[in-house]
Amino acid sequence: DRKSTRLNSSHANNSYAVFCSNKKRNLTFQCEGPGGVIPYVPGVYDNPTYQICALAGARPGELTVAGRAYLATAYEFNVDQQALDGIVVFLFWILFTIINMIAMEYLEFTGGGYTHHVYKRGKAPAKNTQESEKEMQRIVKEATESMGSTLQLRGGVFMWKDVNYSVPVKGEQKMLLNDIE
Repeated sequence: DRKSTRLNSSHANNSYAVFCSNKKRNLTFQCEGPGGVIPYVPGVYDNPTYQICALAGARPGELTVAGRAYLATAYEFNVDQQALDGIVVFLFWILFTIINMIAMEYLEFTGGGYTHHVYKRGKAPAKNTQESEKEMQRIVKEATESMGSTLQLRGGVFMWKDVNYSVPVKGEQKMLLNDIE
């Protein structure tokens, strides 16, 4: 039975079913003129009793097709399952979101293993030596020790006062911030 397996086929199919069912279920399609009615021979077959609409879901003798009949015949969509199809799409979205949350929490994406740095000959940075490492540690230690005296908060409120900032542009200094509070 294809109608029962359609629900399990894919969530993209369920999304399309919800969209089509919502848009076409209450429509009535008119079948008139060439290509709309079979047989179409003006003056010979003018009686709708002997004609049928060319759309899927048509019944002999009727020149209209209900949207529900069209969806059931052309796409095998059961319009009464629209709510279920919508719930399936929503549950797939919830599942996808939860899987992404878990992946972001537990998987490490920044440890890339195939990154290689390529430098121009003679332009590669020097490797760190023990002396340069000790110098860096000394600079960091001095900065953290002096941080307490540099960042003193008075009154419990932090605010900027008399902030000036200039950048070099074409050989001269351009002032971006001038005594900002």
